[in-house]
Amino acid sequence: MLEFKALTLDTIAEVKPYLDTQTWRSCDYTVGGIYLWADCFDYQYAIAEDVLFIKGNAYAEPEIPSFAAPLRGPSTRGREDNKCPCRLLHRYCLAEKRPLVFSSIPAPAKPRLERLFECEGRLDSVEEELMAGWSDYLYRCSDHADLPGAAFKRKRNHVSQFERYDPEARFLPIDAAFLPRLRRFYAELTADPDLSNAGKMQLYEQEMVARLLFDYPRYPFDGLALEARGEIVGFTIGEIQGDTLHVHVEKARYDVPGAYERLAQGFAQWALSRGAVYINRQDASGDPGLKRSKESWRPIQLLRKYHIEYPYDMLAACECEDI
Repeated sequence: MLEFKALTLDTIAEVKPYLDTQTWRSCDYTVGGIYLWADCFDYQYAIAEDVLFIKGNAYAEPEIPSFAAPLRGPSTRGREDNKCPCRLLHRYCLAEKRPLVFSSIPAPAKPRLERLFECEGRLDSVEEELMAGWSDYLYRCSDHADLPGAAFKRKRNHVSQFERYDPEARFLPIDAAFLPRLRRFYAELTADPDLSNAGKMQLYEQEMVARLLFDYPRYPFDGLALEARGEIVGFTIGEIQGDTLHVHVEKARYDVPGAYERLAQGFAQWALSRGAVYINRQDASGDPGLKRSKESWRPIQLLRKYHIEYPYDMLAACECEDI
């Protein structure tokens, strides 16, 4: 039976090779997407038969454990002679007397999960739901680096405002020596905020970023800080996985005109020089304001996610296919 363990920073080296096999460009299957949010969603992991399994809380029903799409390791990915790894989840849920729930399943991974069980006449009992408001926003890296055409006119204007604010502004790489200065900036940026209307995710994210600035050297991340008039005015942190830059953190001063736009453009230019083709700026978490902001950067695709549930009585009556 699968044995799930806590995701600690010491396990990144063990888990990352499995995450790097994903081809969906989904932020939910990156080091940042899992480890930075592990405490929020109670993520745990198990590795069996060279397959990574992630367990957490279902987005709609947090009291019910849910699972990410299993990821094979680099040495076994694509082998057709391997049995379906989901049979291990099938056995786990039977032993726990729970439904088998998948959450944050990318659309390309959904067909495989839909044909898991030899259960003729009972598939209508499977519950499937589009996770509305949780789709990842995917962009062309070159669009954000160059801000071309009429679609990006307002972004270019904001960048010009910033360049007038300080023509000598510069980007600085985030490394261990720079972190104390960055921590002071973030503490000032978040001092005495009005959190009276803040939701759980916003409160968690603020604390998570503060922790990240202490643990940053232990993550496989890259980051840039933006300095203007001798002061830090913003910073951004992410990771390149395959052909995609995943932006995990982006913070800037609102009182500095164009700081956010210049920060995003600079990170895109950095990623483009390192071979990135796309940028994933993650989901809007159901926040209308965040949704408008992400749409203003002209996404080329919404990476949809699904919640799929196989009821317990169906698990008991069916056998998982070896597919």
